[in-house]
Amino acid sequence: PSQSLRKNIGAISSYVSASTIIVSASKGLESTSGMRMTEIIKEEIPDLSPDNICALSGPNLSNEILAGKPSSSVICSINLTTAKSAQSILNCSHLRLYTNTDVIGVEICGALKNITAIAAGICDGLNLGDNAKASIITRGL
Repeated sequence: PSQSLRKNIGAISSYVSASTIIVSASKGLESTSGMRMTEIIKEEIPDLSPDNICALSGPNLSNEILAGKPSSSVICSINLTTAKSAQSILNCSHLRLYTNTDVIGVEICGALKNITAIAAGICDGLNLGDNAKASIITRGL
């Protein structure tokens, strides 16, 4: 999804007003530019206020959220009021959203956690045990 965000945002940009709140759930950096997802949104929709761009990051497996399994994530924006507004819309009984204003930190950590997740999966695949996997996760934190 992160590699197609620019195209997808471009397709909806004419329908977005300056006051629209956009929440990106894509994690990663664009491979061609190295840009974060919120940077791409701002570049593709220049009339959109940067205050109205949010990033959602955390363990967001959509099939588990749809199944009602408990989860938590962070929703961030440079504007705390915007983050809280998105939080109030998206919070539900099984998804707890925390707010934050460190958009760069949240997006970079969201991208880097994928590396740790892959390494943890390798531990599972090689049957290295829980200690090895916990060591990888601990180092990734």
